Amino acid sequence: MNSIVFTCQEQSYDLCRRELQAIFPTGLRNWLVPGVGIWQTGTLFPQAAETVRRAAPIFLRHIYPLELEAAIPAEGLTAELIAKWFAPFIPRIRDDGPFSAQFRALDEETGVHRHEWMAAVSEYLVSQGGVLQVEDPALALSAVTYKNMIYAGLSHAAGNLSSWPGGMRRFAHWHGQSSRAAFKLLEAEETFGLEFCPGQKALDLGASPGGWSQVLLDRGLLVTAVDPADMAEGLRKRPGLRHYQGLAQAFLREDADREGNPVQYDWIVNDMRMDAVASARLMAEMVGKMSPGGGGVITLKLPKEKALGAMNRALAELAKGFEVMWVKQLFHNRSEVMAVVKGGKK
Repeated sequence: MNSIVFTCQEQSYDLCRRELQAIFPTGLRNWLVPGVGIWQTGTLFPQAAETVRRAAPIFLRHIYPLELEAAIPAEGLTAELIAKWFAPFIPRIRDDGPFSAQFRALDEETGVHRHEWMAAVSEYLVSQGGVLQVEDPALALSAVTYKNMIYAGLSHAAGNLSSWPGGMRRFAHWHGQSSRAAFKLLEAEETFGLEFCPGQKALDLGASPGGWSQVLLDRGLLVTAVDPADMAEGLRKRPGLRHYQGLAQAFLREDADREGNPVQYDWIVNDMRMDAVASARLMAEMVGKMSPGGGGVITLKLPKEKALGAMNRALAELAKGFEVMWVKQLFHNRSEVMAVVKGGKK
Protein backbone atom coordinates (compact mmCIF):
# COMPACT_ATOMS: atom_id res chain seq x y z
CA MET A 1 0.00 0.00 0.00
CA ASN A 2 1.22 3.52 -0.78
CA SER A 3 2.70 5.23 2.26
CA ILE A 4 4.34 8.47 3.29
CA VAL A 5 7.02 9.28 5.84
CA PHE A 6 5.80 12.24 7.89
CA THR A 7 7.26 14.59 10.47
CA CYS A 8 5.84 16.78 13.23
CA GLN A 9 6.99 18.25 16.52
CA GLU A 10 7.83 15.47 18.94
CA GLN A 11 5.42 16.74 21.60
CA SER A 12 2.61 17.11 19.04
CA TYR A 13 2.71 13.60 17.63
CA ASP A 14 -0.76 12.68 18.89
CA LEU A 15 -2.31 15.86 17.45
CA CYS A 16 -0.60 15.15 14.14
CA ARG A 17 -1.90 11.57 14.20
CA ARG A 18 -5.44 12.87 14.57
CA GLU A 19 -4.99 15.18 11.60
CA LEU A 20 -3.67 12.42 9.38
CA GLN A 21 -6.45 10.05 10.50
CA ALA A 22 -9.00 12.59 9.28
CA ILE A 23 -7.19 12.95 5.93
CA PHE A 24 -6.25 9.29 5.32
CA PRO A 25 -8.44 6.85 7.32
CA THR A 26 -6.24 3.98 6.09
CA GLY A 27 -4.16 4.54 9.21
CA LEU A 28 -0.81 4.79 10.91
CA ARG A 29 1.61 2.00 10.02
CA ASN A 30 4.12 2.78 12.74
CA TRP A 31 6.11 5.47 14.49
CA LEU A 32 9.86 5.38 13.94
CA VAL A 33 10.41 7.88 16.74
CA PRO A 34 7.97 10.35 18.32
CA GLY A 35 7.57 12.98 15.61
CA VAL A 36 8.53 10.77 12.63
CA GLY A 37 6.27 8.01 11.36
CA ILE A 38 4.92 6.10 8.39
CA TRP A 39 1.31 6.52 7.28
CA GLN A 40 -0.60 4.46 4.74
CA THR A 41 -2.37 6.76 2.28
CA GLY A 42 -3.84 4.31 -0.20
CA THR A 43 -3.03 6.69 -3.06
CA LEU A 44 -0.04 7.78 -5.10
CA PHE A 45 2.04 10.56 -3.64
CA PRO A 46 1.03 13.42 -5.99
CA GLN A 47 -2.62 12.85 -5.12
CA ALA A 48 -1.80 12.37 -1.44
CA ALA A 49 0.22 15.59 -1.37
CA GLU A 50 -2.62 17.53 -2.97
CA THR A 51 -5.10 16.08 -0.47
CA VAL A 52 -2.83 17.18 2.38
CA ARG A 53 -2.44 20.66 0.89
CA ARG A 54 -6.19 21.14 0.67
CA ALA A 55 -6.66 19.92 4.25
CA ALA A 56 -4.15 22.54 5.54
CA PRO A 57 -3.04 20.53 8.60
CA ILE A 58 -1.65 22.50 11.53
CA PHE A 59 0.68 20.00 13.16
CA LEU A 60 1.90 17.98 10.17
CA ARG A 61 5.21 19.54 9.09
CA HIS A 62 6.78 17.47 6.31
CA ILE A 63 5.96 14.48 4.11
CA TYR A 64 7.58 12.42 1.39
CA PRO A 65 6.73 9.13 -0.38
CA LEU A 66 8.07 5.85 0.96
CA GLU A 67 9.58 4.20 -2.13
CA LEU A 68 12.68 2.53 -0.70
CA GLU A 69 12.61 0.54 2.54
CA ALA A 70 15.62 -1.65 3.10
CA ALA A 71 17.95 -3.06 5.74
CA ILE A 72 21.41 -1.52 5.88
CA PRO A 73 24.01 -4.31 5.73
CA ALA A 74 26.80 -4.62 8.26
CA GLU A 75 29.40 -3.47 5.73
CA GLY A 76 27.55 -0.18 5.43
CA LEU A 77 27.66 2.13 2.44
CA THR A 78 29.17 0.78 -0.79
CA ALA A 79 29.09 1.91 -4.41
CA GLU A 80 27.21 -1.25 -5.34
CA LEU A 81 24.59 -0.62 -2.68
CA ILE A 82 24.05 2.97 -3.80
CA ALA A 83 23.58 1.87 -7.39
CA LYS A 84 21.16 -0.90 -6.38
CA TRP A 85 19.00 1.35 -4.24
CA PHE A 86 19.03 4.64 -6.12
CA ALA A 87 19.25 3.68 -9.80
CA PRO A 88 15.41 3.53 -10.04
CA PHE A 89 15.25 7.24 -9.24
CA ILE A 90 17.56 8.28 -12.11
CA PRO A 91 14.96 8.70 -14.91
CA ARG A 92 12.86 11.09 -12.84
CA ILE A 93 15.91 13.03 -11.68
CA ARG A 94 17.07 13.42 -15.29
CA ASP A 95 13.65 14.48 -16.55
CA ASP A 96 12.30 16.57 -13.66
CA GLY A 97 15.41 17.83 -11.80
CA PRO A 98 17.41 19.54 -10.43
CA PHE A 99 17.42 17.63 -7.15
CA SER A 100 18.72 17.82 -3.61
CA ALA A 101 19.47 14.92 -1.25
CA GLN A 102 18.03 15.32 2.25
CA PHE A 103 19.11 12.61 4.67
CA ARG A 104 18.49 12.38 8.41
CA ALA A 105 19.67 9.82 10.96
CA LEU A 106 17.08 9.26 13.71
CA ASP A 107 19.40 7.31 15.98
CA GLU A 108 23.09 6.68 16.59
CA GLU A 109 22.83 2.89 16.57
CA THR A 110 22.56 2.64 12.80
CA GLY A 111 26.06 4.02 12.37
CA VAL A 112 25.11 6.12 9.35
CA HIS A 113 26.74 9.51 8.93
CA ARG A 114 24.13 11.48 7.02
CA HIS A 115 26.60 13.90 5.41
CA GLU A 116 28.65 11.00 4.01
CA TRP A 117 25.50 9.36 2.65
CA MET A 118 24.20 12.58 1.09
CA ALA A 119 27.54 13.26 -0.56
CA ALA A 120 27.96 9.70 -1.88
CA VAL A 121 24.39 9.38 -3.19
CA SER A 122 24.47 12.87 -4.74
CA GLU A 123 27.78 12.10 -6.45
CA TYR A 124 26.35 8.90 -7.90
CA LEU A 125 23.18 10.59 -9.20
CA VAL A 126 25.18 13.45 -10.74
CA SER A 127 27.40 10.87 -12.48
CA GLN A 128 24.22 9.44 -14.00
CA GLY A 129 23.07 12.75 -15.44
CA GLY A 130 21.35 14.40 -12.48
CA VAL A 131 21.79 18.06 -11.61
CA LEU A 132 22.38 18.83 -7.95
CA GLN A 133 20.83 22.03 -6.54
CA VAL A 134 20.79 22.40 -2.78
CA GLU A 135 18.57 25.50 -2.54
CA ASP A 136 15.06 25.50 -4.02
CA PRO A 137 15.38 22.19 -5.92
CA ALA A 138 12.59 20.87 -8.11
CA LEU A 139 12.97 17.39 -6.60
CA ALA A 140 13.91 16.23 -3.12
CA LEU A 141 15.41 12.81 -2.49
CA SER A 142 14.44 12.37 1.15
CA ALA A 143 15.60 9.65 3.51
CA VAL A 144 15.71 8.78 7.19
CA THR A 145 17.70 5.97 8.78
CA TYR A 146 16.66 4.21 11.96
CA LYS A 147 17.68 0.92 13.59
CA ASN A 148 19.71 -0.20 10.56
CA MET A 149 16.88 0.58 8.15
CA ILE A 150 16.58 3.23 5.45
CA TYR A 151 13.29 4.80 4.37
CA ALA A 152 13.61 6.95 1.25
CA GLY A 153 11.58 8.51 -1.53
CA LEU A 154 11.78 11.03 -4.37
CA SER A 155 9.18 13.74 -4.84
CA HIS A 156 8.60 17.25 -6.12
CA ALA A 157 9.76 19.46 -3.28
CA ALA A 158 6.62 21.57 -3.54
CA GLY A 159 4.54 18.59 -2.45
CA ASN A 160 6.52 17.95 0.75
CA LEU A 161 4.95 20.86 2.71
CA SER A 162 8.48 22.17 3.29
CA SER A 163 11.59 22.21 1.12
CA TRP A 164 13.76 21.67 4.22
CA PRO A 165 14.70 18.19 5.51
CA GLY A 166 11.95 17.13 7.88
CA GLY A 167 10.60 20.68 7.65
CA MET A 168 13.47 21.73 9.91
CA ARG A 169 14.03 25.32 8.77
CA ARG A 170 17.16 26.64 10.42
CA PHE A 171 18.45 30.22 10.42
CA ALA A 172 21.98 31.37 11.12
CA HIS A 173 22.62 33.36 14.27
CA TRP A 174 23.87 36.88 13.67
CA HIS A 175 25.96 39.35 15.63
CA GLY A 176 23.83 41.39 18.00
CA GLN A 177 20.86 39.02 17.87
CA SER A 178 18.68 39.91 20.84
CA SER A 179 16.67 36.68 21.15
CA ARG A 180 16.19 33.25 19.59
CA ALA A 181 12.50 34.15 19.35
CA ALA A 182 13.44 36.10 16.23
CA PHE A 183 13.60 32.79 14.35
CA LYS A 184 9.87 32.25 14.87
CA LEU A 185 8.97 35.49 13.12
CA LEU A 186 11.54 34.89 10.37
CA GLU A 187 10.06 31.46 9.70
CA ALA A 188 6.51 32.87 9.70
CA GLU A 189 7.58 35.60 7.28
CA GLU A 190 9.00 33.01 4.90
CA THR A 191 6.29 30.36 5.30
CA PHE A 192 3.29 32.63 4.93
CA GLY A 193 4.84 35.18 2.54
CA LEU A 194 4.38 38.08 4.97
CA GLU A 195 5.35 41.47 3.57
CA PHE A 196 6.92 43.74 6.18
CA CYS A 197 7.47 47.00 4.29
CA PRO A 198 9.72 49.95 5.22
CA GLY A 199 7.82 52.80 6.84
CA GLN A 200 4.98 50.65 8.14
CA LYS A 201 4.02 50.90 11.81
CA ALA A 202 4.21 47.78 13.97
CA LEU A 203 2.99 47.08 17.48
CA ASP A 204 4.94 44.34 19.27
CA LEU A 205 3.12 42.94 22.32
CA GLY A 206 5.23 41.11 24.88
CA ALA A 207 8.28 42.40 23.08
CA SER A 208 11.12 41.94 25.61
CA PRO A 209 13.96 41.27 25.05
CA GLY A 210 13.24 42.29 21.49
CA GLY A 211 13.64 39.40 19.04
CA TRP A 212 10.56 40.25 17.00
CA SER A 213 11.11 44.00 17.28
CA GLN A 214 14.61 43.50 15.92
CA VAL A 215 13.32 41.65 12.85
CA LEU A 216 10.76 44.38 12.17
CA LEU A 217 13.31 47.16 12.65
CA ASP A 218 15.66 45.39 10.27
CA ARG A 219 12.85 45.45 7.68
CA GLY A 220 12.55 49.22 8.10
CA LEU A 221 9.35 49.33 10.16
CA LEU A 222 8.59 51.80 12.95
CA VAL A 223 8.09 49.66 16.03
CA THR A 224 6.25 50.30 19.28
CA ALA A 225 7.40 47.61 21.70
CA VAL A 226 5.13 46.91 24.70
CA ASP A 227 6.53 45.05 27.71
CA PRO A 228 7.15 45.85 31.38
CA ALA A 229 10.64 44.35 31.08
CA ASP A 230 13.68 46.00 29.51
CA MET A 231 14.57 45.62 25.87
CA ALA A 232 17.98 44.22 24.92
CA GLU A 233 20.71 46.81 25.30
CA GLY A 234 21.57 46.72 21.62
CA LEU A 235 18.01 47.73 20.67
CA ARG A 236 17.30 50.54 23.10
CA LYS A 237 18.77 53.35 21.02
CA ARG A 238 17.85 52.06 17.59
CA PRO A 239 16.04 54.60 15.41
CA GLY A 240 12.42 53.69 14.84
CA LEU A 241 11.89 51.98 18.21
CA ARG A 242 9.53 53.25 20.93
CA HIS A 243 9.33 51.22 24.12
CA TYR A 244 6.18 51.42 26.25
CA GLN A 245 7.39 49.89 29.52
CA GLY A 246 4.11 48.64 30.91
CA LEU A 247 1.29 46.15 30.47
CA ALA A 248 -0.54 45.77 27.16
CA GLN A 249 -3.88 46.48 28.87
CA ALA A 250 -2.62 49.87 30.06
CA PHE A 251 -1.13 50.61 26.67
CA LEU A 252 -4.48 49.97 25.03
CA ARG A 253 -6.07 52.67 27.20
CA GLU A 254 -3.27 55.23 26.91
CA ASP A 255 -1.89 55.01 23.36
CA ALA A 256 -2.97 58.03 21.33
CA ASP A 257 -1.49 60.69 19.06
CA ARG A 258 -1.04 64.35 20.02
CA GLU A 259 -4.66 65.09 19.16
CA GLY A 260 -5.86 62.26 21.38
CA ASN A 261 -6.83 59.95 18.52
CA PRO A 262 -6.02 56.24 18.73
CA VAL A 263 -2.84 55.29 16.88
CA GLN A 264 -3.25 52.57 14.26
CA TYR A 265 -0.67 50.03 13.19
CA ASP A 266 -0.08 48.11 9.98
CA TRP A 267 1.12 45.08 11.92
CA ILE A 268 0.29 43.83 15.41
CA VAL A 269 2.52 40.97 16.55
CA ASN A 270 2.20 39.05 19.78
CA ASP A 271 4.58 36.53 21.32
CA MET A 272 3.39 37.04 24.89
CA ARG A 273 4.07 34.35 27.50
CA MET A 274 0.39 34.00 28.26
CA ASP A 275 -2.35 31.40 28.15
CA ALA A 276 -3.48 30.96 24.54
CA VAL A 277 -7.09 32.02 25.13
CA ALA A 278 -6.17 35.06 27.24
CA SER A 279 -3.56 36.15 24.71
CA ALA A 280 -6.01 35.78 21.82
CA ARG A 281 -8.64 37.72 23.74
CA LEU A 282 -6.19 40.54 24.37
CA MET A 283 -5.18 40.49 20.71
CA ALA A 284 -8.83 40.77 19.68
CA GLU A 285 -9.18 43.84 21.90
CA MET A 286 -6.48 45.46 19.77
CA VAL A 287 -8.52 45.18 16.58
CA GLY A 288 -9.33 48.92 16.64
CA LYS A 289 -5.63 49.68 16.60
CA MET A 290 -5.07 47.85 13.31
CA SER A 291 -5.11 49.98 10.19
CA PRO A 292 -7.39 48.98 7.28
CA GLY A 293 -5.77 46.07 5.46
CA GLY A 294 -3.39 45.48 8.36
CA GLY A 295 -2.19 42.11 9.57
CA GLY A 296 -1.22 40.32 12.75
CA VAL A 297 0.96 37.45 13.90
CA ILE A 298 0.42 35.70 17.23
CA THR A 299 1.86 32.63 18.94
CA LEU A 300 -0.70 30.63 20.90
CA LYS A 301 0.95 28.84 23.84
CA LEU A 302 -0.73 25.46 24.26
CA PRO A 303 -1.07 23.50 27.51
CA LYS A 304 0.16 19.91 27.79
CA GLU A 305 -3.37 18.68 28.45
CA LYS A 306 -6.34 19.42 26.17
CA ALA A 307 -4.17 21.44 23.79
CA LEU A 308 -6.59 21.12 20.87
CA GLY A 309 -9.48 22.55 22.85
CA ALA A 310 -7.37 25.47 24.06
CA MET A 311 -6.22 26.21 20.54
CA ASN A 312 -9.75 26.14 19.12
CA ARG A 313 -11.03 28.45 21.86
CA ALA A 314 -8.17 30.85 21.19
CA LEU A 315 -8.88 30.86 17.47
CA ALA A 316 -12.55 31.56 18.19
CA GLU A 317 -11.48 34.61 20.20
CA LEU A 318 -9.30 35.84 17.35
CA ALA A 319 -12.13 35.31 14.87
CA LYS A 320 -14.30 37.78 16.81
CA GLY A 321 -12.24 40.66 15.43
CA PHE A 322 -10.00 39.28 12.70
CA GLU A 323 -10.06 37.04 9.70
CA VAL A 324 -7.81 34.08 10.59
CA MET A 325 -5.67 33.43 7.50
CA TRP A 326 -3.26 30.67 8.56
CA VAL A 327 -2.59 28.51 11.59
CA LYS A 328 0.53 26.34 11.68
CA GLN A 329 2.98 24.80 14.08
CA LEU A 330 6.31 25.83 12.57
CA PHE A 331 9.67 24.25 13.26
CA HIS A 332 10.65 27.03 15.69
CA ASN A 333 7.37 26.70 17.58
CA ARG A 334 7.49 24.23 20.42
CA SER A 335 4.37 23.91 22.58
CA GLU A 336 2.60 26.57 20.54
CA VAL A 337 1.19 27.35 17.12
CA MET A 338 1.52 30.42 14.94
CA ALA A 339 -1.59 32.23 13.71
CA VAL A 340 -1.68 34.94 11.05
CA VAL A 341 -4.70 37.22 10.98
CA LYS A 342 -6.01 40.03 8.82
CA GLY A 343 -7.91 43.07 9.99
CA GLY A 344 -11.61 43.17 9.23
CA LYS A 345 -13.89 40.15 8.87
CA LYS A 346 -15.55 38.83 5.76
